[in-house]
Amino acid sequence: MFSKHQETFGRATVYGLPAGDSKSLAPQPVGFASGRQGATERIRRLRERGETEEGDALLGVEGFLLEVGEEEWVEMSCLQLRDDARYAVRDSTTLLVS
Repeated sequence: MFSKHQETFGRATVYGLPAGDSKSLAPQPVGFASGRQGATERIRRLRERGETEEGDALLGVEGFLLEVGEEEWVEMSCLQLRDDARYAVRDSTTLLVS
């Protein structure tokens, strides 16, 4: 497992941190904008709590619902990569397959 990790990330150390629940977001976000806001909020909370070092690149992930038809919903996720040291922010969503 460790050797595969090194092949993918090189010398980077990658680990997960719980961001906790948000008081400013609905328990189940609906729509792309809410998903993106949730991912952004998770990164902001980690920075505020001081659980990361300055210059760390962070990835926030938030699941959200998307209505694709009348009373037909799918679950998707928004991923936001934020690297403040390089002034880079990239957003992506999971692929919708039906």
